[in-house]
Amino acid sequence: SDITINVTQDVDAVFNKIKAFVDKYNEVIDYINSELKETRYRDFAPLTDEQKDEMTEEEIKKWEERARSGMLRSDQLLTSVLSNLRSALSKAVEGLPGGDLKHLSQIGITTGAWTELGKLYIDETKLKEAIAENPDQVMAMFTANDGIDGISAQDGFAVRFHAEVDAAMKKLTTRAGAASSALASYDIGKQINNLEKQMDAWEIRLNNLQTRYYKQFSAMESAINKMNAQMSFLMSQFGMGSNS
Repeated sequence: SDITINVTQDVDAVFNKIKAFVDKYNEVIDYINSELKETRYRDFAPLTDEQKDEMTEEEIKKWEERARSGMLRSDQLLTSVLSNLRSALSKAVEGLPGGDLKHLSQIGITTGAWTELGKLYIDETKLKEAIAENPDQVMAMFTANDGIDGISAQDGFAVRFHAEVDAAMKKLTTRAGAASSALASYDIGKQINNLEKQMDAWEIRLNNLQTRYYKQFSAMESAINKMNAQMSFLMSQFGMGSNS
């Protein structure tokens, strides 16, 4: 007998993958925004060893948390990274098969209020309809890759996001290094090296200055002692010494 085979798109599987991508995107921008807006406590300077000796471990922990808070507030590099990530998902994807779908909003993915700083929201019904009706176009919106280095209008949203995050990590590593980086291999490490050299130079200058002052003080003290001895001798010669 005849057999009828119906082939349907696994809408839920594709939907879940897109949702996972959107969730990860929101997680990344939320984290960056939290760092850019973290409160800066300027009255909590780094503790010296002497100050730590007078505090408990819990007091030190709380103090250092405040001292580190806001260190990346309004940081230009992170601000640029955030702007690039948001731009990567807001621009149309050109050259897709069919050419009907170009923007995330066409498949039910939109940004919230401006106060939410780029957070994405999914209209589940609209996205599933787009997947069911145009599965190839929806897939291409995320995975299209023109094969050329850099990001272009022909790259899909997931490809752009990956490229932007990769570029951001390279910039951050150049600036702040990685856990295994030598100080001389990144910008902040070079600054630390330079500061340590300046500290060593100042320590040498201070030691030299201290040595010079000690010598001057010793010479002055010696001169005063000689002067006192000469004064005592002169006074004794004129009979001005004390009678015993």
